[in-house]
Amino acid sequence: MIGLTKIVFGCLLIIQLINAERHEPKPFGRISGQSFLPNKAMNTNLINIKANVNPFTFGGPKHLIPRMRYGLSFCKTCINFADEALNTLLNAILNIGVVGECSTLCQYVAEKIGSEVAGVVCNLLCDYVGIKEFISIIEKADLDPIWYCELLKACPINDNGDAKITDFSVVPSQGPQGTFTINLSYVSNNGTGTGELYIGVRTVDKVPVEDSFLLEASNPGQYQAQIRLNAVPDPDCDPTQGLCERWLPGTYAVETAICNGQCGSIHPHSAIYDQATTEFTIV
Repeated sequence: MIGLTKIVFGCLLIIQLINAERHEPKPFGRISGQSFLPNKAMNTNLINIKANVNPFTFGGPKHLIPRMRYGLSFCKTCINFADEALNTLLNAILNIGVVGECSTLCQYVAEKIGSEVAGVVCNLLCDYVGIKEFISIIEKADLDPIWYCELLKACPINDNGDAKITDFSVVPSQGPQGTFTINLSYVSNNGTGTGELYIGVRTVDKVPVEDSFLLEASNPGQYQAQIRLNAVPDPDCDPTQGLCERWLPGTYAVETAICNGQCGSIHPHSAIYDQATTEFTIV
C-alpha cells in the first residue's frame, strides 16, 4: 500500500512538473562553479540549443535570446534545478534548522527562488532518497551541480569515458563585429560521462567572455557542435554595474575543454578529457 502511494505521488509530481514547465519556460543556464581556467567570470548570454551534441550561441545582446524550456531528461532537469537552487538549499538548511519533511524544505526553496518548477523537482528528488539523505547530499555536493545529481543517481557516471578533439576552428577567421561560428568536433571511443563543455574567449580589452554547457552522457562515436558567438556590444550592458565587452578590433583567442563532470571539479567522476585553442580576428 505504501509503495502504491509513493508511485501515485510520483506520477502526480511528474504531471505537475510537465504543467509547471508548460507555464514557466526557463533558459538553460550555464553550469556554475570554478573553472579549470583562472578568473572565470560570466559575461555571456546563451541561446538555442539543438542537434547532435549542443550547438549554442552566447556573447550577444539579451534581446536575441529566445526562451528554452526544461527538457524531461531527468539528468538535465536535475542539473538545471541544482544550478538554480543548491545555494538556496544550503541556506534553507541553516535557516530552517531540523527539517522533518521534504515538502517543508522544498516549499521554502520554491518561495525563495520564485519557481514552481524548482519546488516540484525538489520534491521529486527529495522523496526519491528521503529527507535525511537529501540534506546529506546537499552538504556533500559543495555547490557542484553535476556531482550533486550524480550523488542523487539522477545522472549516469562513466569513469572510463574519453573524448578527443579533432577540429576546433572559427568561421570566419577574420571579419567585422557580428556572428562568428565556433566549430568543434570530437571522437569518443568509450563514450562520455555526464559532463561539461567549456568555451572561453580571451578578449582584447581583457573582459572575460565564457560559458559552460551541459553534455549529457553519450555513447561512443563522432560528435560535432557549433557555438555561435555574437561578437557585438550588448546595448543593455551598464558599465556602472559591471564589465561590458566592446569587441574591439584585434585577435581573440578561443579556448575549449570537454570534461567529465564539471570542468575543474575536485570531486569524484571529474576529469578534463581534452582541451584546444583557436583564434579569430575582428577588423
